[in-house]
Amino acid sequence: MLGTANIKVRPLKLALLVEPNSALQVRQAICLACSLWGGMFFPIIPMYRRMPASWRDGPIRAPRAKDVVLGYIDAFDPDVLVQFAAELPSYISDTRLKIIKPQDALGKHFSDTDFEPSFGIGALDLLHDIYNEYFKYASKYPAKVVIPTLPRQLGLFWASVFGEYDPRLLSEINAKFLEPLEIERTTANPETYLSLTEPGVFFPRRITSWGLSRHGGLGFGTHSCVYFMDASSTEDVVDFWNLRATGRSVIPLPKQFALAEPFKTSVEQFLIKERRAWRNDPKHFDVASIVRSRQSTMDEMTAFAKALNVAATSGSEPTSRYFGLSIGTLESGMSGQEAGMEVLRTFTAMKPLSTSVAPPTSRCASSHCFQNL
Repeated sequence: MLGTANIKVRPLKLALLVEPNSALQVRQAICLACSLWGGMFFPIIPMYRRMPASWRDGPIRAPRAKDVVLGYIDAFDPDVLVQFAAELPSYISDTRLKIIKPQDALGKHFSDTDFEPSFGIGALDLLHDIYNEYFKYASKYPAKVVIPTLPRQLGLFWASVFGEYDPRLLSEINAKFLEPLEIERTTANPETYLSLTEPGVFFPRRITSWGLSRHGGLGFGTHSCVYFMDASSTEDVVDFWNLRATGRSVIPLPKQFALAEPFKTSVEQFLIKERRAWRNDPKHFDVASIVRSRQSTMDEMTAFAKALNVAATSGSEPTSRYFGLSIGTLESGMSGQEAGMEVLRTFTAMKPLSTSVAPPTSRCASSHCFQNL
């Protein structure tokens, strides 16, 4: 029988196993993710021994820790597990996935002179490809490479937004690419947030998605969300990272900065951009959701939503300035292995979207997907 086979290439996917609420390990996991191609899609999985109280939903008991952890692994379907946590339960070994240490992922010879990772494609190769695409010749629409300086206060949150490099890798990047890529250093804060997240700006986390195209899953609006969160909570930061790692369009909204004009503006622009009319019924729309984290209250989120000014764009649309909002919350009343993925639930079951592209090399001419994420 004759037929057609379509072959797609994707980055190696690592799952990063950390101790629950260990800000240090989560930040180390983010550094590792930003060192490898596809890193923004690496899930960070807390090795719960017992589920925290925040997972309870009223009278409904929290799911078993084993079901949640295995649910994460089943949903993200990683190729390799990276052990940051001191110990792993026996059921992790039963998955038959390869388990490595962080130093093994970067390579035993990862040093001040050798930055070639043992698994996947490294950040230096990605930057070399970006140089050939945007900086080797004068571009009509120039791109910008920025490595933000992260503040001490809420540093983990800022690392989850922009990413962060290992100091040794950062020194090598500065030595090889500081001038060729005209790398800028800007402090990450609410005032610079909008300029740093513009579509033409490359920062460490966004660089990891270089050359990747998302496909499959849901269309516009039905999966996009604003994540209303507590930026000081390690649990919320991990949930935000994993929600975005599914491949959905997600932007953060820390309640600490809810009244800051740059964040408010970014949310309004995002809600308008993600609102799409149904093809066969233009009077109805898919809209982005505002999703509440476990460490935030519904009152806090609702107060922010009422302050938004999302104007209608045509006379046939509803006149209320809240017409485009859909408000939800992370839920935890579930059982079985699906529990792990429920932490990422808005209103529909979320399965990570797949990503594929030709591997980035200095000679490849891949199509580049550049999202404002």
